[in-house]
Amino acid sequence: MLMAKEVFMLESNYSDQHYWEPFLNLESAGPTPIAIRSMGLYCYRGTYLVRSESTDGTVGIATANRRCSVLYPMFKELIIPAFVGRDARDLEEIVKDVYTFRNNYKYQGTAFWNCVAYAEASAFDLLGQATGKSVGQLLGGAWIGKRLAETSAQAVKMKI
Repeated sequence: MLMAKEVFMLESNYSDQHYWEPFLNLESAGPTPIAIRSMGLYCYRGTYLVRSESTDGTVGIATANRRCSVLYPMFKELIIPAFVGRDARDLEEIVKDVYTFRNNYKYQGTAFWNCVAYAEASAFDLLGQATGKSVGQLLGGAWIGKRLAETSAQAVKMKI
């Protein structure tokens, strides 16, 4: 039989397993919030584009693959509402929250996470446009080049 103190410890350990420190320092993008006002999917000459716009009119654009033509209802109904109204500097938190937004955890799989990736890429470009920084700088700068120089490696293999 578990005592009250042991139950508390189990609950505490459980919740600690589901928390992580933010990896990116997107607060360095500036002190002013970059609120996402809108996000949409467009097709131009066979290329799918995700366009996000902040409340101050800044626009971010990212390409999406052809799957988005059939995933559009999921993107429109489940992903876009999770991003709109949020501060783009909190992108890690948004991506974490999109999982539970409107019971999205029921839609796990490649289709769901493709839709999240479309929105995330557009939000990253929005951040870059708003701050005058490249997405590479927002992700921590040119650390790959620095690492290559440190190790004298000739190439890098990355799995994303």
